[in-house]
Amino acid sequence: MRPSFHFQMSKPQAQKRSTESQDLRVSIAMCTFNGERYVEEQLHSIGKQTVLPFELVICDDGSSDGTLRLVRAFGEQAPFPVRIVVNAQRLGSTKNFEKAIAICAGDVISLCDQDDIWYPDRLQTLVSMLLEDESLGGVFSDGDLIGPNGEPKQTTLWQSFLFQSADQEAMEQGLAEQVLFRRSVVTGATLAFRSSLREKLLPIPISWVHDGWLAWMLSMNSKLGLCSKRLIAYRIHPSQQIGAPTSQLSFLRSMVKEGSARYFNRMRLKHIAEYEDTSRRFGDLSLYLRNAERHRDNPLFHRSEAKARYSAMVARAMGMPRLLRFHRILGQMSNYFQYSARPWRLLIRDMIL
Repeated sequence: MRPSFHFQMSKPQAQKRSTESQDLRVSIAMCTFNGERYVEEQLHSIGKQTVLPFELVICDDGSSDGTLRLVRAFGEQAPFPVRIVVNAQRLGSTKNFEKAIAICAGDVISLCDQDDIWYPDRLQTLVSMLLEDESLGGVFSDGDLIGPNGEPKQTTLWQSFLFQSADQEAMEQGLAEQVLFRRSVVTGATLAFRSSLREKLLPIPISWVHDGWLAWMLSMNSKLGLCSKRLIAYRIHPSQQIGAPTSQLSFLRSMVKEGSARYFNRMRLKHIAEYEDTSRRFGDLSLYLRNAERHRDNPLFHRSEAKARYSAMVARAMGMPRLLRFHRILGQMSNYFQYSARPWRLLIRDMIL
């Protein structure tokens, strides 16, 4: 059965609303892969925006379920152009977003996951911020967390990242790098940015998740704004590639189910891999900064190199027996406080796992 999408106005009326009610044309860059279960609800929420997009660009990474059928049906009925590109070979999430961003034609590019729900004023709110402040290269917002079936999680994206008022104030003052060295706080599904910055944002190193890299590039090449309003419902479910941090209760349940010895070993290996990934990411960021002019006068270059070295050292230390790693971890205490959102918690965790 063919899906049906309902819109409140004719296509000419919608095009007028999307182009004449604002000075910036908005392209939505959406990536899909086997998203049949949730993509229809996401598409409905795009169609209900108070300011409709100039275009929707969908890059599909080789879906084998009904995703393409649903997005094509939406494209036939949508009151704005929908361009669908199917990759000949799988690119993975980061490179698929890079491709979608590269082919957008609007003045503003708004990223979109396949499994969330946008609140009706998402585009209007973010575009208004860009119109009001020309110094902003990009803006991102908070969002509500929901479960697989849309059930509320009673928390927000920013709360799950420990993105608190002091860090928010630092970002508003143009000090985003201070926050980003400690943790990623920009969720791509909440991000919109000016396409005029695209050449400075791309390509995205394969070591980085797309939203983490974009946050760094936007903060270094312009100003990254934030909106405390929750503009999307961000869905947490088992099949998603990237999610928000899970609760402490889920960790306890896993430990009871697996047994403490097996659980601790699995978590140790998991965190070793995370530190190795972090080392690669900041190594690539250092390489980017090295290739920039006057890199040796840029404190970000030195801090990025230092975080890469620190992360690699902790990864090696965690592969040692606890007694041997103890003094190595303690020797990195100052780096834990520079580069971690929860320094004491991580330091203790890394010593005992």
